[in-house]
Amino acid sequence: MERAVRPAARRARPRLRHRRQHRHLGRHLRGHIEHARRQHALRRRVGAYEPDVVVVMLGMNDAASQMGISQETYVANMAEIVDKIRAAGATPILAASNPIRSAGEVGTRGQYTSYVQGLRAMAASEQVVFVDHFADWMTQPGAAMPTAWFGDAIHPNGLGHWHFARTLLQTLGAWDPSTGSVPSRTPRRTGSSPTRRSNSAGAPA
Repeated sequence: MERAVRPAARRARPRLRHRRQHRHLGRHLRGHIEHARRQHALRRRVGAYEPDVVVVMLGMNDAASQMGISQETYVANMAEIVDKIRAAGATPILAASNPIRSAGEVGTRGQYTSYVQGLRAMAASEQVVFVDHFADWMTQPGAAMPTAWFGDAIHPNGLGHWHFARTLLQTLGAWDPSTGSVPSRTPRRTGSSPTRRSNSAGAPA
């Protein structure tokens, strides 16, 4: 799990701020699913903030063979997380992580693609909004892997996180391609600081 919001993605985040009547959890549940699925972890990450929406992106680490987590177990665990989020009164959004940069760097994650496929199918069957970063990165113009979006073999750099934010907002219908940010009609909440618009250099709309 990560608490940090990447700077490039922060520029593209909505103007919706944490308030009692409009509560949004501005952090991802990322990392190792066997930890995230534990009740105390979900209570700390979800229950403590009483969010309206929770975005969950897990799977890259679970696909590593040394973790010993089968695709079936991974999908079942993700379904359990969805159930717990809904039980807490929030709306779950599932997101697939980015692909691995090259075939030569797959390492112990040889079955990673099948984990993404399983997550995609489960999201459809459970009627969960699905943000398909994996497909977005795999279908860029020229069918070439966007290597400029990677910091290493599996982690996005700042530009990659900008594209994470773009794909999320596009999926939610909240992306304004003319500004590279959320639409200006999004209401600003009282007491929130102005949201900086993203610099379009190197970040195509």
